[in-house]
Amino acid sequence: MRAPMSRVDLEARVAALRHRADSRKTPVLDVSGMLHYDGRSVSISTTQTELMELFVERFEGVVHRHELRQRLTRSAVPNPSRNALDLHIMRLRRRLSPAGLAIRTAWGRGYVLEPLEPAPQPERFPAEGEACPPRPPVPARSPARTPGPATSLG
Repeated sequence: MRAPMSRVDLEARVAALRHRADSRKTPVLDVSGMLHYDGRSVSISTTQTELMELFVERFEGVVHRHELRQRLTRSAVPNPSRNALDLHIMRLRRRLSPAGLAIRTAWGRGYVLEPLEPAPQPERFPAEGEACPPRPPVPARSPARTPGPATSLG
């Protein structure tokens, strides 16, 4: 990077570096059953840890249902039913949301572990002396409808 640089170019480079750094965030699962992501941590059960290993290995990729059922079989559940897997996924979803993660259903294939969408920022009010943004145009109203002649079916 050369010393004389425009401010716009510098801001673009910084934004690109931030984007690259954010895209490298991946969850980390430690041996004690703690899941760490983006500076937040949640504890999960032993069975949930077994399932989360697959999700962490394939972060933002599809983990198939049959693979998850095989993991349940290896853990405490000898012959897991469909409902058992669904129950574990539901509980994982609840545990992961405070950490900024979500498990999304990939219909017909399995599930995907991905970052939660950031919450929309509240509308910012202009500071004193700052101009207000223009209001969006109001849609035109359609003409009033008058009732037509009454018809009877009979």
